[in-house]
Amino acid sequence: MNHLFRLRGRARRAALHTGLLGAALAIAAAPVAAFGTYYTAVWQGGSINLNHVTNSTVEAIPDAAVVGQVTNFQTDDPSYSCLNGETINVFTARNEYPYQYLVHNGLQGPQCAFGTWTFPMPSDGGSGGGDAGSVLRDATSGCPALLTSLGVRGICSLTPLELPPPD
Repeated sequence: MNHLFRLRGRARRAALHTGLLGAALAIAAAPVAAFGTYYTAVWQGGSINLNHVTNSTVEAIPDAAVVGQVTNFQTDDPSYSCLNGETINVFTARNEYPYQYLVHNGLQGPQCAFGTWTFPMPSDGGSGGGDAGSVLRDATSGCPALLTSLGVRGICSLTPLELPPPD
């Protein structure tokens, strides 16, 4: 870094900025596995992070309904990596899992592994939309927008709080 002290003014600031940007990009390019096991998929055209939960027979929950499918499931978890690239059903079960979608492959015939994952519903409770917070944070991961634009979603997975609906 001593070479930066030889630069002056605008050239020095540019070199510092490039160095900081380079460090940020190096972090962004780091494998998500370095931060723990990841589970991702594509939902309605966007990449999402999934939260692994104890496997359950989601289709047996009284109010469970299939509302779509995620595509291109991906993980580095050896127990579920045989599902990489697969399309998996998405359910709602609003009484048992309010404000959450459930991803589960129990109704999809023989599988190499059965699993259950969740991801948060948009704040409007529907399949799309969001709130003003989505301007600053990626709606699917909870990461600050700067990090999602750099591809760092895997280190920002947040456990959503279950809040009562607004009055």
